[in-house]
Amino acid sequence: MEPGELLFTDKDGTPSQLQEVIYDGLDRDYSDRYPALLRLMREGAPDRRLYACVMLASWGVPEGMEMLIEWARDPHATPWAGEPVTYDRHFGADAAFEMLADAVRVAGDVEGGSRLAELRLQAIQALLGIYDRVYFARVPALVLELDTEAAGLVADDIGAAVDNAVVASQSAETAFDMPTQAAFLLGPLAVLDDEHAARAAETLLGAHPDRSRTVREVAYALREGKGPATRTVLERLAASPLESVRNEALDSLARRGTL
Repeated sequence: MEPGELLFTDKDGTPSQLQEVIYDGLDRDYSDRYPALLRLMREGAPDRRLYACVMLASWGVPEGMEMLIEWARDPHATPWAGEPVTYDRHFGADAAFEMLADAVRVAGDVEGGSRLAELRLQAIQALLGIYDRVYFARVPALVLELDTEAAGLVADDIGAAVDNAVVASQSAETAFDMPTQAAFLLGPLAVLDDEHAARAAETLLGAHPDRSRTVREVAYALREGKGPATRTVLERLAASPLESVRNEALDSLARRGTL
């Protein structure tokens, strides 16, 4: 099969979007495509290499997850480094690692035994390690919210990723909204370490008090906390002069049962 057929046609030969083929592969056996996809991932054009890796990793194929880990550990050495092959539609930022993180999310539904579980955990750690440098949007937070067992195993990595992202939001110009990306990960952190999440939230709010999108996201994320430290932050946000922030904080407090 040609690369386009491997990636963009289903088992019946019907042209489909990449994600549609991936989801179909969770229900039907596409293993006959694995050898060609592995070659494509290693030898194809940069965009095809990315898409083949996303497909294989999503299906829990170990070699796909291993390539994902390799790229995440050295993002400057990816085939598309310096010349993105996919872009976020809002910011125009390189969206390759958002796609790869989503592959880790999808692979959470695959029965792959202990080897896949270990590789997936390594992938989560590798992605968290570059959270302050590349565009992810909300996907890593979603991965951790859906897999609380994995989140508990990488608690230190989550804390470090949040701290690094908060620092990066103050010191670096990025092609996307780094302050809000930092806030996305406060929810998973708050579940595991209420005080750490509160400290990070306060630092982020202090650095970006007028960035309403970020402040609202902090108010939303801290609903996941259970302790007094994040509750104190929410109570302060509930008195914000901005109606949207007040409403978000009040809703979070209500969901926590503290109103």
